[in-house]
Amino acid sequence: MSERQYRGTVINLSAGDVTAAVDRAHGGRLASLVVGGMELLVQRPSTAPIDPLSWGCFPMVPFAGRLRGGRFSWHGRLHELERNHAGHAMHGTLFDERWTLAKRDDTYARVEGRLNPRWPFEGWAVHEMALAEDHIELRLEVHAADEAFPATAGWHPWFRRRLELGGDLEVDMQATRFYPRDSDGLPLGPLDPPPPHGPWDDCFTGLT
Repeated sequence: MSERQYRGTVINLSAGDVTAAVDRAHGGRLASLVVGGMELLVQRPSTAPIDPLSWGCFPMVPFAGRLRGGRFSWHGRLHELERNHAGHAMHGTLFDERWTLAKRDDTYARVEGRLNPRWPFEGWAVHEMALAEDHIELRLEVHAADEAFPATAGWHPWFRRRLELGGDLEVDMQATRFYPRDSDGLPLGPLDPPPPHGPWDDCFTGLT
């Protein structure tokens, strides 16, 4: 990651030989995670166009996944959101917004993002990252200012499939159920036993 490219917007953390960078100008995301000199995350492309959903590890708030048609009903009112993926709203409203630095030291950063105006309710999100020599701890919160609203939160990490050492990335996952999807990539509702082989782009439950 170019320090010149991110000057004034990146918070650098370090613990031993582990470093991380938090990019508050591009969704308050974890933009870099280097362990033993090896970058673990897919980096922001250096040329346009740049898809904000394709790099780093970004917070998905105040919802994760897809909202069909960008619409949802809450307490009898229909709300419409920006449709940013194949006619649907996907991965929240803050992944490409500027977040505010609330607190930081050498190994810790806390950034906050306002949900409006792209979310129909007043509120804010908090993203905390704490770095240690053998792990990184992330925490997400979603807060309502006054009126309650539905919300979920999660992270979307883009890990590099191959590092300077070792073979290709391997994923070992044990789950008891998953949500089958329709042609739009949205869940149909009932839970089924998971497919035995990937590639997967699905929601699983009963993880061990």
